[in-house]
Amino acid sequence: MSFPTLPDSSINRIFSEMVLTYGSDWMMKWEGLDIDALRKQWAKDLGGFVNRLDAIEFALEHLPVDRPPNSLQFRVICMA
Repeated sequence: MSFPTLPDSSINRIFSEMVLTYGSDWMMKWEGLDIDALRKQWAKDLGGFVNRLDAIEFALEHLPVDRPPNSLQFRVICMA
């Protein structure tokens, strides 16, 4: 059984917003990791929102102020 994944355009939007919001904290969080694997994991973890892009936008508007979230933390914000 195949589960939905968030499209590349949505992952691009999220990652761009994270870079603008957190700068080097975001970049250093993932330093040394395979960026393609990271993007795929985020797409998988957020696949439940493929038809709920409003939840993604909500999460981007309510990011933690003290540190960049990982994909599971971001998913929790989407569910709020």
